[in-house]
Amino acid sequence: MNTSAERPDLLLFPKFEYLNQTPPWPVEALIDHAERCGFDGIEVMIRETSWCREEDLPRSLPAFVRAVRARGLKAYTATTDWQHEQIARLDDAYRLFADEGIEKVRVTVQWYRGAGAWREDFDRCRRSVALLEKAGRKHGVQALIQTHGAAMVFSPAVGHFLLHDIDPAAVSIHYDPGNMMHQEGWTDPPKAIDLLGAHLGYVGMKSCGWFRVPDPTRGQRLTWRREWTRLEEGCIDWPLIVHELARVGYAGPVCTHHFYEHSMESLIEGVQADAAYARRLLDEAYGAA
Repeated sequence: MNTSAERPDLLLFPKFEYLNQTPPWPVEALIDHAERCGFDGIEVMIRETSWCREEDLPRSLPAFVRAVRARGLKAYTATTDWQHEQIARLDDAYRLFADEGIEKVRVTVQWYRGAGAWREDFDRCRRSVALLEKAGRKHGVQALIQTHGAAMVFSPAVGHFLLHDIDPAAVSIHYDPGNMMHQEGWTDPPKAIDLLGAHLGYVGMKSCGWFRVPDPTRGQRLTWRREWTRLEEGCIDWPLIVHELARVGYAGPVCTHHFYEHSMESLIEGVQADAAYARRLLDEAYGAA
């Protein structure tokens, strides 16, 4: 299928906590890997275990993005775990993002506290979203709230409910069907994309499946368990989703997630396989460049 929309950038999500509690590679090695796999850019991870850390963000973030861009790759999206407290004082961070060309930043806002807390927590989230909207309009940075299990926004419907009257250029949704299948919040993809509309700001690509495995807590009796898989092998119908994205003219970034492997060798192989599969789907749906 051909479309008038530009093919989305394919970004690498470099999360390695499952293998090591510190970045396992120098930045240049990460960039080499992203280039070999054919990514257009690299997500900026702002976490204690990453190359960019909140305690020295004015130094580490510019150093990281400049190293990536010096090699011809893009670095304009960032991931944080920021919740209400950081959102209340994010003006300096947004100013840094704007100065360094970071256009989109993922925030958590809040995890669901449990039964009886929903309405109070949702009202608090609405207040934080208003702060994000104000800062986003001021600095030209878009906040992204991910569909994520155990979070306040676990589905596109909740995302629409939270953001329906908010400027989508300032606050939008990071749509992650893999999370919604593996964790909670599953919505049929065409309906999800329709619900999000202009608030669809980012797409995360991963997949999962249901497997029968022995349960050591039940005498090794077989039980059903959800496990992460490579993109081509799981339950998520990525050909359908990518073609639906092309149909509605989505041109934002698409980011593949690779961090559920058990060794560096399998992670490298998985990243290469998923990147090739994702690029093939994007080229088929949007037309090869």
